[in-house]
Amino acid sequence: MPKSPRTFSTSLFLRELRVEAKGLLLWTLSLGALIFWGMSEYSFMGTDMGDLSSFMEAMPRVLLAVFGFSDLDLSTAQGYHGILMNYVVLGGVIYAAMLGSRLVAKEELGKTSEFLLVKPRSRKNLLATKLLAGMLLLLLLSLILYGISRYTLWFYVPEAQVTRILSIESLGLFLLMLLYLALGIFSASALKKPRQAQGLTLGAVFFAYALSVFTDLLEEPGLLRLLTPLRYFPMAEVVDTAKLPLLYALLTLIFAGALLALAFKTYTQRDMSI
Repeated sequence: MPKSPRTFSTSLFLRELRVEAKGLLLWTLSLGALIFWGMSEYSFMGTDMGDLSSFMEAMPRVLLAVFGFSDLDLSTAQGYHGILMNYVVLGGVIYAAMLGSRLVAKEELGKTSEFLLVKPRSRKNLLATKLLAGMLLLLLLSLILYGISRYTLWFYVPEAQVTRILSIESLGLFLLMLLYLALGIFSASALKKPRQAQGLTLGAVFFAYALSVFTDLLEEPGLLRLLTPLRYFPMAEVVDTAKLPLLYALLTLIFAGALLALAFKTYTQRDMSI
């Protein structure tokens, strides 16, 4: 009797983690160093932070928006860390978008698709296994960056306040990375030429960044914020309220779920190059 398709492949899951370990390490070191050295500069500047804040207030709003300084107080450790987190979020979604497209497209790009498809697994189960591997990688990145942030802020902010703010920032980061992971997976699943997927997803990231800058220039962005994922969890709002915007968290999950549903549909139907 023919073997029935397995619902989960431990060997494929572990292989994806092993192959992507180097990329995770590089991005973790890069983003972790950004947080660590950035907060080290904050400690060195000390009383000069007030003068820097005054200087920033005199800058044109468009420059503040471009560099992620809008509505954040550089004189406080939370505000300074929030500025660093704006860059971490941008780096995180770039990593997630590239990861999503790479997880799906690597066999086609390496001309090894036939070895993957001849195994007793359905395409749906293959994609689900790759998705779980990607989610675990993003979770590890979020947790490590949380630990680095907690260590650097521990010297300046009461522990209870640090824990709450960082937990919300890290959850927001993970949700946004999950959304762009889904976008990368969908792009690689839907396009006939998988090599184009990474360029498309990176283009979507930078378009979202440009849109977020434009949104920051508006006093009342209104419905435009719904179309700007990188402003779903603005650091200024998170630092001030220590709350996660539940509407935007729900929207993020809905959009990610829709992209993944489309990805599973297209991945199981399209012809794969071998």
